[in-house]
Amino acid sequence: MRIRFAMLLIVLLLLATGCTGKVPRETPAIPGQAVGEDVAREEVLKSRGVSFPELTAEVEPAAEPQVERKVIKSAYIKLEVSDFDAAASEVERLAYEAGGYISESNSYITTGNHRRGTITMRIPEGSFGSIIQEIRKLGRVVSFSSSGRDVTEEYVDLEARLRNLKRQEERLLEILDRAESVKDVLEVERELGRVRGEIERLEGRLRYLNNRVEFATITVELFEPEPIAQSLGLRSAISDAVKGLVMVIRALIVAVGYLLPVAVVAAVLFALLRRIRKR
Repeated sequence: MRIRFAMLLIVLLLLATGCTGKVPRETPAIPGQAVGEDVAREEVLKSRGVSFPELTAEVEPAAEPQVERKVIKSAYIKLEVSDFDAAASEVERLAYEAGGYISESNSYITTGNHRRGTITMRIPEGSFGSIIQEIRKLGRVVSFSSSGRDVTEEYVDLEARLRNLKRQEERLLEILDRAESVKDVLEVERELGRVRGEIERLEGRLRYLNNRVEFATITVELFEPEPIAQSLGLRSAISDAVKGLVMVIRALIVAVGYLLPVAVVAAVLFALLRRIRKR
């Protein structure tokens, strides 16, 4: 029993001596050395049959910047309506209620005493489809067309040119602050005037495109049906017949005017010949 206790005590003392040994001082890690050691360690492990998976860093493609599409929408509707004034008032009401306005309006009375006219409205782009559906309900659709013109490329190009011009303007202003001679000041101011003029032109074009994109254009042509007689062409036929008769009478009058002097001369000659024969 004592022998076992002595052996256990010796083992515990040996373990305690190993744990209380000197702790090695840390040395700064050298990146190249660490990488080399890792590679060497990996090669040793591979030689022992340990395989490492291939680590491939998947590089995600850079996402393209999202560009808001700029589309100018327009439509044309031709309607046959029973009451021109009522239909025109309804078209105007639809435009104003949608937050738009009437940009052009004209009307006239036909030879058959019926109304015909055209109304052009500008409405918010979001109401384009719904307004067209409401207008279709006002009468019989004779013809319809719709289009969308994409001006995104032009818009982006204008914005890029505008940014470049504004940077030029900033640099010119810095140069103007450092200019010392009057000649330098005049030259810089002249270039500044040119750049600012181009900036104003591009800004105006951008405002125009924004307005055309934000407000779609719908042109509505309204007309009341003409009477059946006119649709069959009877009135036109009668008018053509009267015109033809007038032209015939006119031709006869002209012909008489040309032949009358000839007839007078012939009558005089005939009378002279008869008098000569009687002698």
